[in-house]
Formats: sequence, structure tokens, C-alpha cells
Amino acid sequence: MSNFSFISKYDTRVAHLARQAEDYVYSDPESCLFKLRLIVETMARRMIEREAPNMASSDLGSMLGALQRSGTLPPRRADAMHAVRRDGNAAVHGDPTPSPTAMRRLRDVHRLSGWYVTIVRRGTKVKLCEFEPPAKPESVDGKVLAAAERLEDEIEARRHATRAMPCSCSGPTRTSSGRRGACIASWRPWTAWQRRRASRSSTRTRWCC
Repeated sequence: MSNFSFISKYDTRVAHLARQAEDYVYSDPESCLFKLRLIVETMARRMIEREAPNMASSDLGSMLGALQRSGTLPPRRADAMHAVRRDGNAAVHGDPTPSPTAMRRLRDVHRLSGWYVTIVRRGTKVKLCEFEPPAKPESVDGKVLAAAERLEDEIEARRHATRAMPCSCSGPTRTSSGRRGACIASWRPWTAWQRRRASRSSTRTRWCC
């Protein structure tokens, strides 16, 4: 049974995309993240149509920023939606995605779904059931998956630890919602290839986004 069955009577598109994301979480994590990003965009678009209809055609980052400024999107929910947006964008652009990353974002979207219903259907009370990871296919190696999950936990902890750290770069900085502010370059650790490339150069340049 899907973790998102409860949302079918409130938003059939979100429910359909969520079931697809659950199906892909092990076999195709990139497609899972793409579906999750579509869910976040669907949520944001529906909320923005209520708060600022003129921004309904904007990109996802702009819509989330507008919802934050209006007070509709609390900081904790905004962090989760931006995390799905970033990882979804990376997956679309071909970055390899481990299953634990997709699973973590699936959990995030499950929590967001319960909150989302209370926003688009005022007065609705949702008792969100505990998230149950989809059943693993027989072809999934449990030991490899457990090792990948531990690595993902370490990366996520590093992201949270470095979120508030100031950046030493001199380039323009932006917040996760696209506005100028603290640099978020440290959100994604450098790969081994990036470190080797940087070590061969006398000047180390790191772009902020």
C-alpha cells in the first residue's frame, strides 16, 4: 500500500506522482527524484495560485521564494522543498543518485504532503501515518544499500552542519530561494575529481549558486 493513499481525495496528480516515485526509489533513483520534484512544483503552483496568481508561471525557485515571503511557507517546509528541488535538478542533469538519497527525499515529501493538504483544504485534519519504506526488490543488495544509507546520513549531517557557515568566496551569493544572502556552496561536497582538479591549480575557484 502506498504511503500517499491519503492524498488521493485531495490531489490526484500528487498521489499519482508519489506512487510512481515509490516504484522508482530502488530501481531508478533519478526518476524517483524527478517525480518528487514534480510533486513539489505541483504543490507550489497550487499554493501560489491562492497567494500570488501572477507568479504561477515562474520557475520553482521563484515560486518557493514568493511563498516564503508571504509567510505561507514556513522555514522548515521551505528547507525540505528546496532540498527536493536541488536534488531533482541534479538528477535531471545526469548526476548519479544513490537510492538512500531518493528515499530521504521521499520521506520529506511524505511529511510535506500532510502539511500541504491542510493548506489547500482549510480546516482539514490529517493524521499522517508513519512512513513505511517501499519493499526492496529481490535484486537489491542489502549490504550495499546499508553502506550507501550510512554515507547519505553522513552527507546530510554535513549539509546541516555547514548550512550556517559563512563562505570565504568573493563572488555573489544567494539564498536557497534565489535571493542574495549567505552562500550555500557548501551544500554539496566536492567530488574526488573536483578536488584533484583544484589541487592542480594555484588558485582555487568555487562557484556559488
